[in-house]
Order: sequence, then C-alpha cells, then structure tokens
Amino acid sequence: MTETSPNSSTTQAAIDPQGFVSGLVDFENAGRLKQAGEALIAKAESDLTFDLAGIQAANSVTVALLAGWLRCARLREIAISFTGVPDKLMAIIVVCGLDKVLPINNA
Repeated sequence: MTETSPNSSTTQAAIDPQGFVSGLVDFENAGRLKQAGEALIAKAESDLTFDLAGIQAANSVTVALLAGWLRCARLREIAISFTGVPDKLMAIIVVCGLDKVLPINNA
C-alpha cells in the first residue's frame, strides 16, 4: 500500500477558469472540484464546456462529479458539455448507462 500525506490530494486535481480539468480525481478532492465546477457554472452566462483531457485516471468518483455538475447546470438552466473524455472514463460512463445522459462531445 502506498502512503500519502494528508494534504497530497489538494494538488492532484484542478480545474482552471476555462473549465480544463486535470490531475487525479479522488474521494479527497472531489468535494473541492465539485464546488469549483459549480462556481464556474454559476458565473456562466452561456454554454459551458468542461475539458476532461487532463484527467490522469478514470474512476466512479469522476463520473459522480460530472453528474453533479450536470445537475447543477440544469438547475441554473445552463447548458454544459464534456469534451476530451479519456477512453477509460468513457468506458465507465457507458457501463453505468450514463452515456445517454451526460452531454459528451468527443468529436
């Protein structure tokens, strides 16, 4: 088992003001990322795109984060989409049946 310091996840994942998500999303930092994404949605005056190309690993926490952002956006009547979805994350989304729900644009 690999040990990490209590604050190690605070630098593992980030979202910039343009919606680029990078790093490793995990249970420790998902709440912070959720709040940061919701803040971007709250400030959005039109459609908003989250670019997930910088995500280092796929997991169910990441899928839950995307679903939370979608819920927030719908409540605020803001259209959002997700681009750059890594293949492994897309596989989890498909297995969960959320590929028909989450607005993914991996053109």
